[in-house]
Amino acid sequence: MFRSTSFIILLSLIALCSTSTLARNENLMVVTEHMPPFQIIDSNPKHPIEGYSIEVLKATLKQAHIDYSIMPMNWDSAYRIGQSKPNTLILSMVRKAEREKEFHWLIKLSDSTASLWSYEGNNNVLNSINDITDEVIAVNRHDHHQLMLRNYANLTEKNFLFTDSKEQSIALVVKQRADYFLANNLILNWRLKSMAVSQYDLTKMLDFPQQKHELYIAASYDTSLRIRRKIQRAYDELRANGSIKTIADKWFKP
Repeated sequence: MFRSTSFIILLSLIALCSTSTLARNENLMVVTEHMPPFQIIDSNPKHPIEGYSIEVLKATLKQAHIDYSIMPMNWDSAYRIGQSKPNTLILSMVRKAEREKEFHWLIKLSDSTASLWSYEGNNNVLNSINDITDEVIAVNRHDHHQLMLRNYANLTEKNFLFTDSKEQSIALVVKQRADYFLANNLILNWRLKSMAVSQYDLTKMLDFPQQKHELYIAASYDTSLRIRRKIQRAYDELRANGSIKTIADKWFKP
């Protein structure tokens, strides 16, 4: 009887130590691009990364007791790592049918719509994307706008000029080296401000009110179920106690 009781106690201690070790070893890589106001990455390495999704992320992972490291990079690199590396979070990604089964969609950040923009003085008249013939659209590689544009039969590879960032796409259009770019209406003014570009240098060609873009913090497909549950539970707690609203009011309240 004594041996049986001792064995059970030993197994319990081993399980407790294993659980504690697992908790200590939980570490997430977070990959993200510069996308104000969600992620604002300063070129000065001494400046911290800030933004709405960064504050939501930090508060949630602190609540969940999960260690993490944030790796700023261009969107193409962030997307590729998010596709392949276990226990990775990617900020902030539009949820699309083409991506649905490649990621776990943990925290919804916002809804937004998009518009097609050109350089100031472009007098072309477009009723829809279907009116584009030989014009060139600057688009960020692996961006959700690229996925949307692929649905238009009139657009082929000759219509696309792939870039490493949305800022590069905007700059090419301002300099009239490309005809159009697509932009999230919630984010565009933040991007222009950081580039010292005025919206008066641009002409809006089309709106896409029917295209609702849901922006998420997503996890790579092989991120552990334990980590995903802890993140979602922590976020729900912060939303219930008003912490998420406080962060949102700081960044978005007029």
